[in-house]
Amino acid sequence: MISISAPQGIRKVADRFKDIFNGNFNCLCALLCLHIFGLKGFSDAARFFGWSQSTSSLNDAANKFSKNRFMRRLRASILRKWGKELNDKDFAYAIDDTINPKYGKNIFGNDYWGTSNRRIIQGQKIIVLVLVNKKTGYALPIHYFFCLKKDKKEYQSGHNLALQMLRDVLKEGFPKLPVAFDSWFSSADLMKKLNKLGFKFCMQSKENRVVKTKLGKFSKWSTWEKIFSRRKKEKIKIVKKNKKRSVKIKFASSCRVHFRKLSLPLKAIAVYNRKTDKKHFAIYVTNDLDMTNDFLFDLSRKRWHQEELFRNLKQNLSFGELACTSEEGANLSVCLPFALIVSLQLFPHEWNHESMSSLTIGTMIEKIRAENFNKSLHVLVHNPKHPSIHILKSRRHVSRIHKKPVNSIVVEGWFDKNLGNSTADEKMARVI
Repeated sequence: MISISAPQGIRKVADRFKDIFNGNFNCLCALLCLHIFGLKGFSDAARFFGWSQSTSSLNDAANKFSKNRFMRRLRASILRKWGKELNDKDFAYAIDDTINPKYGKNIFGNDYWGTSNRRIIQGQKIIVLVLVNKKTGYALPIHYFFCLKKDKKEYQSGHNLALQMLRDVLKEGFPKLPVAFDSWFSSADLMKKLNKLGFKFCMQSKENRVVKTKLGKFSKWSTWEKIFSRRKKEKIKIVKKNKKRSVKIKFASSCRVHFRKLSLPLKAIAVYNRKTDKKHFAIYVTNDLDMTNDFLFDLSRKRWHQEELFRNLKQNLSFGELACTSEEGANLSVCLPFALIVSLQLFPHEWNHESMSSLTIGTMIEKIRAENFNKSLHVLVHNPKHPSIHILKSRRHVSRIHKKPVNSIVVEGWFDKNLGNSTADEKMARVI
């Protein structure tokens, strides 16, 4: 999509992070627009944004990117917005991983990864910590790490990375909220360390795990199916927002259990679709023995907001698709979509649309793209001498096909004639 100027919301987001890019406001705007318009490379930004700096300048900015500074700034903005409202009832954490397909050599973090459905995917595996707003029903990313294979020097297991993310956010002022995990994280060692840190957790258990209901020399290990086969089922109410059926009924049986290599007692619930069902569809465990069945199951369902976040990032914001081989470029391609999704969810007024808070992320982004295209179309029709149009013509000239986009008009003296004897960066800044 051709853009004659950066949208207002992009400018607002860039203003919060411009010092991390050494004040290079124009360059940061171009990188943010690259993601919100669904582009995948620096050359695309130069060809579609007449106000953008050159491909080399964008590449230099990416190579100097600092992930830690950027994410600390992002977490600080979330704390300022929600700091006094964070509580166990309305908020929770969730941790999960996702894979961004990548093909090529020497790409940071690129490897072969197995998935839950037994497929093998080549790409970058990212483990992400999100803050879930249970009232409004969405998740915001607050921390992440790239997963590396065991043959790498910097290797850490996914469970250790999860603990490290929780420790980091605690140091920055986030409270100890309940944490939701899927079955991949349900190890006794992780449960022990989470309990030591003081976190209440909700984990989906694997079906093949063996457990005990009592500790003792004569107590035998048993399966989930045998433990819950004759236990009484109780109703669980699920409240759904913006649905025709606002309340849905499930059934659950509960008991206390013990895992191998874990002295910590756990509460477990088996969830059924109907009271007459003999087979449960999921098992959830927690270290909070006083947690109600309703709260535990609700917490387990809120984890799906993280899956919705991954879908929005990948479908609408080119998450992890930037064609960079370096570690800094890989982090840039993750952090910028995170900043955009936080701004769209928490600060819709920055995009000059208060009503956008009621729209889905996909609809919001489509609306931003359409409005920016209409503005650009108006300039193309009514102001053909606009500086950005001259730059676009030179960068998109037929002679530049399969070549690096450059400002040939600048070489011919167009800028000197129209914008004076300013430096190259000052001239580009005047364009935006």
